[in-house]
Formats: sequence, structure tokens, C-alpha cells
Amino acid sequence: FTNANIEADILSQTKAYLPYINIRQIIFDDLKDPDTNQDIFNSIAIRIIYSVDSLNITDELQVLITI
Repeated sequence: FTNANIEADILSQTKAYLPYINIRQIIFDDLKDPDTNQDIFNSIAIRIIYSVDSLNITDELQVLITI
């Protein structure tokens, strides 16, 4: 999977199942080992900034996936 594929899936699923959620931004973060500053492989961190305009709410969801 690429970041673009994952982003497209997030947007598609949100539109289908949570149409009242407005995705403002999707950020793919680099994962680094704090001791060595080396990339951590087989992991992905995603931040989704979203809003519910009808309630005037904006928030952020952070997801870390390691396989």
C-alpha cells in the first residue's frame, strides 16, 4: 500500500459511513527510534485532522500501526 492508497481509502470510507465528518488533513508521520534515530520498519503513524461542522468541532485522531 502507498500513502496515497491509504488516504483514498480513508476518504472513501469516511464519505460512505460518516458523511458528517469533514477530513481536513491526513498526515503520515515518520517513525524513528528515539535512541538511534533510525527508521522503524513495518510501522506507520497517521494523524487525521477532522471536523464536524454542524457541531463546530475540530479534533485530531492519531493512529500507530505496527506489523
